[in-house]
Amino acid sequence: MVAPAEPWADAAAEKRLAAESRLRTLLFLAQSAGLMVLAGVFWASGWSRKLAEGMAACFPDAVAAWPVLRAAYVALAVAGYECLMFPLSVWEAIAEGERPEERFGRWLLRHAGLVAVEAALLAGGFTALYAAARALPGAWWLAATGGYAVLALGVGEWAPAMLLPRLQPPRELDDPVLLEAVREAGRAFGREVEGIGEWDGAAEGEELPAARLVGAGRRVEVVFPAGLGRRVSRETLAFLAARKMAWAAHVVHVRLQIVRTVLAGAVFCFAGRVAQPIALRGGLAGGAFALGAFPVLAMALFGSAALAGLCVNALARRLELRADALAAARLGGAESLEGHFRELYAVRPFQLSVPWWQVLFRTLPSPARRLAALRR
Repeated sequence: MVAPAEPWADAAAEKRLAAESRLRTLLFLAQSAGLMVLAGVFWASGWSRKLAEGMAACFPDAVAAWPVLRAAYVALAVAGYECLMFPLSVWEAIAEGERPEERFGRWLLRHAGLVAVEAALLAGGFTALYAAARALPGAWWLAATGGYAVLALGVGEWAPAMLLPRLQPPRELDDPVLLEAVREAGRAFGREVEGIGEWDGAAEGEELPAARLVGAGRRVEVVFPAGLGRRVSRETLAFLAARKMAWAAHVVHVRLQIVRTVLAGAVFCFAGRVAQPIALRGGLAGGAFALGAFPVLAMALFGSAALAGLCVNALARRLELRADALAAARLGGAESLEGHFRELYAVRPFQLSVPWWQVLFRTLPSPARRLAALRR
C-alpha cells in the first residue's frame, strides 16, 4: 500500500479514491473516443447523407421547415449516439456511486430526461450555427464566438451571482465571529461583505467545496455550501471566502473568460476550415454546413474543442495556485491551506495526489500540488 501524501491522510482511502478517479477518467476518454469513432462511421458509411436526404423529403420546402429539419436531424443523431453508448453510461453511473441496478426503471427515466435535455441543447446550438453560416457565410465563426461569449458570461458569471440567488435565496448564517473574519478578508481584497449565508447550490469545483460570491461590484455576500459550517472551523470557512475574493479581486475570471472566448473563436474557425474540404470531397455542395456533413462538422468542432479545453484547464490551474497564494498570504501562509485540507478531508476524504494525465482534464491542481506550491 502506498503511503499517503500527508500524515493526516488515510492510505486506504487514497488508494480507493485513486482507483475511482482513474475509472472515471478512462470512461470519459472512452466516451470521447466513442463520439469520434461513431461520427466517423456515420459519415464514411454514407448513412448521414441518406438520413439527411430522407428527412428533407419529409419536410415541405418552406422557410419554417429549415430550422426544424436541422434541429430534428441533430437531435436524432445525438439520441442515436447516446443509445449506442448506453452501456458506458450505466458503467459511469456505477463509478459515480449510483446504484442503477437497484432502481433501474427510475434511473433509466432520469437518464432519458438528461439525454433529452442534451439533445435539445445541441440541436438548438447547431441550428444556431447553421443559421449563422447561412446569414454570414464569411464571418459565421465570429458570430458563433460572440454567441459563445454571451452565453458563457450569462451562464458562468451572471446567473450564479445574480439570478440564482433571487430564485433560491441563501439562508443567512447568524455567526458574528465568522462574519467579522470574512469581512476582514474582504477588506484585504477590496470587497465589502454585507453578510454570510449557506446555499445548496454553492458547492463548486471537482471534489472540494468552495465559497461563492453573490452580488456585483464591491458589495457582496459570501455563501458557503449548506451544512459545511457545522463540520469545519471558522478558519477554514474564512480561507474559502478569502480565496474566492482573491480570485474576484484580481479579475481572474475575466482573464480566464477572455482566453476561453479567443480559443472558442479559434475552434470555430479551425473546425470550419477542416470540415469544408472533407464535405466537398464527399459530394455535398453545401460543404461543412450541408446537413449530411453534420458528423464531419461535429468531429472537427469537438476534437478541436477538446484540445482548446486542455489549454484552458492548464491556465485555470495556474490561476488557482495564484488564488491559493493570495489567500494564504492574508491568513497564515501554507499552514492555512493545510488546515483547510485537513478539516475537509476529515469531513469527506478526497484524492490528494492525482497522476498528471488525469490532471490534464481538471481545472484544479491536485491538493498535493497546491500544498507543495505554497510550501516552496
